[in-house]
Amino acid sequence: MSIGVFGAVIAGVLALISPCSALLVPAFFAYAFESQRQLLLKTLVFFLGLCTTLVPIGMGLAAILAQYRGQVITVAGWIIIALGIFTALGGGFRIPG
Repeated sequence: MSIGVFGAVIAGVLALISPCSALLVPAFFAYAFESQRQLLLKTLVFFLGLCTTLVPIGMGLAAILAQYRGQVITVAGWIIIALGIFTALGGGFRIPG
């Protein structure tokens, strides 16, 4: 099954609006607000920078893991279930310091 360019673009957009990327946006905008023209230019550079990093990584991993799709989904599902049980039982992750 082939994802195609449209699927890759949609996946990239979803990655850019995901919580991990969204946390970077306020700091980026605080840095970029000198004028509207500069904001648009720096936003474009920021977008292209994320795309040139995230798209090749995603495509590479997808190509490598495509043949093991069923096993990856099963293992990931069990990991999510295990972490959910761990959290429900009062476990958690602590950052030292």
